[in-house]
Amino acid sequence: MIVKTAQQRTDPAVILDVVAALLESNGYDKWQLDDVAEGARVSLATIYKHFPSRGELTVAALERWMEIHAYGPIRSRAPGEPLFDALIRMLRTIFEPWEKHPEMLDAFMRARWAAGGERLRAQGNASVGPMIEAFDGLDPSDAAELDDILKNVTFGALSRYVSGEIRVSEIVPSIERTLSWLKEPTERISRRSGGTRSRSTG
Repeated sequence: MIVKTAQQRTDPAVILDVVAALLESNGYDKWQLDDVAEGARVSLATIYKHFPSRGELTVAALERWMEIHAYGPIRSRAPGEPLFDALIRMLRTIFEPWEKHPEMLDAFMRARWAAGGERLRAQGNASVGPMIEAFDGLDPSDAAELDDILKNVTFGALSRYVSGEIRVSEIVPSIERTLSWLKEPTERISRRSGGTRSRSTG
């Protein structure tokens, strides 16, 4: 058994890890600062010294959790890796931790639009740099359109999850289906039409 020193217990990261554990087990609402103080073995005064409000504490804990579990592990597109394969791999890296811990996705979505939520949005935008870099080689207008499509499809799927229409495990497959349509529309249309396509003139 490892006994933390007083200095280790007052490390803000220890407090944030306790909050993350409470979010995972209890959800967004069902925990109190007293629970955090007990879990981190610190006083409420110590918590308020670092985090002036419960909302600030929640956002900071989610930022740390996302960096460790979702954004930090994202790997850049490898040389020769097909673009759409790389994008799906990166999306899976982000969403698989949520599939294992759906309470964290619920907490993230609620905190994202609460006070301080702009920090989570900024973190997300900054952390998907490898995804944007994967567009290198595309025409800039095509890259911008693909970026918009990905954002719209992703947030559309997240909205459907929040409303209870789909499960968290269905989010990435729904995005993957969209990307597959973008990837090979000509071949798919050709297969469905029996291998022939008519081209209008005039």
